[in-house]
Amino acid sequence: MPRPTKLTPELLARLKVVFLIGATYKEAGAAVGVSERTISNYTKNDPELLRQIEGWRSVPILKAKRTIVDRLEHEVKVAQWYLERRCPEFKSRQDITSNDRELPIPLTAFVVPIDPYSKDQDSSTNTKDNPA
Repeated sequence: MPRPTKLTPELLARLKVVFLIGATYKEAGAAVGVSERTISNYTKNDPELLRQIEGWRSVPILKAKRTIVDRLEHEVKVAQWYLERRCPEFKSRQDITSNDRELPIPLTAFVVPIDPYSKDQDSSTNTKDNPA
């Protein structure tokens, strides 16, 4: 005669609580008093339980993503952080190779072209001092 299962509705409810905060199988088992292997065995015998647990475990990740996306419109640093991680072309540093070694140069080091009509030009570009 097989051993009775420990997976009672109460145990399942307690597992749900710990999985909803992002616990691993090992952490969840320790929190509810069963082994990681026991939880793994439950999921092997019950594919629906596996889908349920994986759904619970994804909740904190989805909440974190939603928090980031909600802050994108209002916080420039969050938007920059997001782009740097999701889009390789938006890295905050660019590596340039010189003499077989990499020199990390921040993108802010690149010079912005001077507006020829600006009054704040340096005297070396003044046509009175440097006739063409």
